[in-house]
Parts: sequence; C-alpha cells; structure tokens
Amino acid sequence: MATVASSLGPAPDAAWATDGYVVVPGAVDRAACAALVERAGHTSAEHRDPTVDRLGADLVTGLAGASVAAAGGRLVVTMPGAAGRPWGRQPEGSVALHLALSPATLAGGCPWIVPGSHRAAPAGRGAAPPPVAGAVPVQLDVGDLVLVDTGVVHRVTDNHSVDAAAALMVVFHRRRG
Repeated sequence: MATVASSLGPAPDAAWATDGYVVVPGAVDRAACAALVERAGHTSAEHRDPTVDRLGADLVTGLAGASVAAAGGRLVVTMPGAAGRPWGRQPEGSVALHLALSPATLAGGCPWIVPGSHRAAPAGRGAAPPPVAGAVPVQLDVGDLVLVDTGVVHRVTDNHSVDAAAALMVVFHRRRG
C-alpha cells in the first residue's frame, strides 16, 4: 500500500499535550484508501496493514517521544442507519489512529473528542459516564487521520447518511523496556 505522509505532519507541541489529539490531513493517498475499502466490502474485519502501522508508529513516536508498536487494527464499515460507538476512553499509555477511508462527516459518523479530557482522572468501574461537555466533531476527508490519546473521552457517531462509512482503526501501545 502506498502512503504519503503529510509534510505538515504533527510535531511534539503543546496542542498534543493539552488537547490529547492531532489531525494529520492527507496522511494516506486516496488510491490506497480506496483499495482498503474494496478489501473491506460491506463488513468490518480485523486487519493489519504494515504500511499504515509503520506510518502510525512514526507519527505517535514523534508526538509522544516513546517507541510504540501496533497492537491491533480493524477495518470498520458502518452501514447507513447503524449506531456508532458510545462515549468512552481506554486505559492510559496508548494512542488510537482513526484513518478515514470515506469522508467522516457529521451525517456519516465522524469522531467526536473532548479536548483535554485525558488530563482528568479517569472514572473507576461503575462510575458515572465520562463528562462530554466541550466535545468537538473531527470531520475528516478520505486519507486524513486523527491520532487520539486513548485517555481522551471520545466516540464515533451514528451513520445518518445514505452511504456506508469506512475507517481503519489501529491502536498503538508503548513498548516496554
């Protein structure tokens, strides 16, 4: 798979530390995204793409300053009318990559993020749902990606469009040692 890293790629800066996410426009070329969509068809499936894993690991390493490894990838296809994912956050120490394989729009189900929520103490089991005040939509064009500190409260919304929505999700964990 051919990728083109954005020349404006993320740099370690205050925005990553403050907000807990960064958008990389045009990180992967449209032809490569179309090939992934064709491979996915109309079903979600576990998927590993070494080129995307490498691109994501390089971006995450540049942001977090730590060596990371891809822990798993999933091609996600959300059909029209299908529900998205609920609000939540994952354990600290990981970064999630969301690569838009189709436009991630308000109607089609884009990621929503609560900037800075990774700096608040995570709720324990059985606690109230995480606060979502201040959440912002992150609309993406094909080939754009967003990297999210998994401690950030986030979700992908429902698909209210007439088209299937597709994305590649990869989680990266810090390497031990």
